[in-house]
Amino acid sequence: MNKFTVTENLFTQDILDNVISKYSKWNSTDKPSDYWPEGAKNKDAEVSVEPLTDQDQIQLKEYLYTEDISLFKGFKPIKNATFMVFKAKPGYILSAHEDQCVASLTVFIDPQATDKSGGEFYWIDDSGNKNIVNNHYNTGIFWKSSNFETSFNPKHGTLVNNTDRFVMQMFVKDNFKVAEKYKKIAEDELLLGRRW
Repeated sequence: MNKFTVTENLFTQDILDNVISKYSKWNSTDKPSDYWPEGAKNKDAEVSVEPLTDQDQIQLKEYLYTEDISLFKGFKPIKNATFMVFKAKPGYILSAHEDQCVASLTVFIDPQATDKSGGEFYWIDDSGNKNIVNNHYNTGIFWKSSNFETSFNPKHGTLVNNTDRFVMQMFVKDNFKVAEKYKKIAEDELLLGRRW
């Protein structure tokens, strides 16, 4: 079954304090982003994308590869992962879509978030049911391809956020075994790898 796996209390306090806390706020260098295609935004709310530093990415890859709590323990493609933090002002909605990747992870990283914050993550299962994950701090939503090759994860999106929303996202876009057909796709499309 193609589904997401939800894990609460994903990161240790050390990771939260020394890595995640740097990104769970608006920073002076944040600028509005057009990362999401226009079709993704149901409301005209500001979104900013902040990449993690190389050092922070290495630390998270090591943690996710070695810790028992991680769905990616021993999962070698994690070395190809890219981490970013998405920050959205109130009123943002991400429409249901699928991401083309080998693996993905979304983590709620706002320690101030409450059940009234909104911005919940949801995915639609094989029966058409909407599974909702509340915006709870340090909750991770994992997915990985069953055959270690590029595939589409389940259709998913977000509910409207009532407060600023901070999430860390990780994608493994390929496993150095990209199929021949993908080589013909423009690089920007391959990186975005999203269908609606």
